[in-house]
Amino acid sequence: MGTQNEYVAYLDGYRDSIMSDLNTFDDSLFMSTEIEDMNNMLDYYAKRQESLVDLSPSSRKYRWEADKASMNYNFYVELISMSSLEYDSMLSNYAAEMNSLLATVDDTAFVSKTKKGISSTVKAWKERKQAKENVPKPGEMAIGFTYPNKDSVEFSLADFSGKLVYVDVWATWCGPCKAEIPSLQKLEGEYHDKKITFLRGFWVKIDKTWVDMVINDQLGGVQLWADGWSQITKDYAIFGIPRFMLFDQDGKVISTDAPRPSSAEIRPLIEEYI
Repeated sequence: MGTQNEYVAYLDGYRDSIMSDLNTFDDSLFMSTEIEDMNNMLDYYAKRQESLVDLSPSSRKYRWEADKASMNYNFYVELISMSSLEYDSMLSNYAAEMNSLLATVDDTAFVSKTKKGISSTVKAWKERKQAKENVPKPGEMAIGFTYPNKDSVEFSLADFSGKLVYVDVWATWCGPCKAEIPSLQKLEGEYHDKKITFLRGFWVKIDKTWVDMVINDQLGGVQLWADGWSQITKDYAIFGIPRFMLFDQDGKVISTDAPRPSSAEIRPLIEEYI
């Protein structure tokens, strides 16, 4: 793509094309979710292209080669599938490959900044892997938490002893989170007379949007909020949302990554423990 303006024009054309296709759908929730995701993606690519304009040729070449090489490292997926030793080995290989690609870059400031970025990436993913390893396993006692509702009344996991607790960690800006709302409302309706509590909340930062949704959309359940990426996200290694968790009547873990309400797997899991 020749210039920054040409690239932005290309992205705008792509946006218009997608919007034209979306206008054929009647599902407003689906449309709003897709539009939000599309805008976030296009904004990312526009800013990324802008950051490349002032780089030296060797630095731009590095970015291209590093992006291709990075596709071989799926840190998020391997958090679950790899042991700690295997994960550390993968991170070491990643750092070695990224640093070796810097050998041909002639911009010393770029090299220094990029090396720091590589080290930060490795450190962050090591910490995430450690957090994942520390999450209580099925059958172990859950890590307790306490958060307020919109009226500042605090609720704890322990308050719901004797019932299953299905926790939804979400945010108002999260399209996939909002897409689960109808399925979650339906699920709650089916189990309204059973010994199960739906903790629907832990929204990551309180504002009027969340309060309005709780009231106007009749979200139901016990709606709680946390100020930012709070302790529960650390205790349960939550790096992306929505995240659903299921705890038993004694406060023990059934699943810290439970099926979503829209999944065919959630009802059999609830029925097994209710």
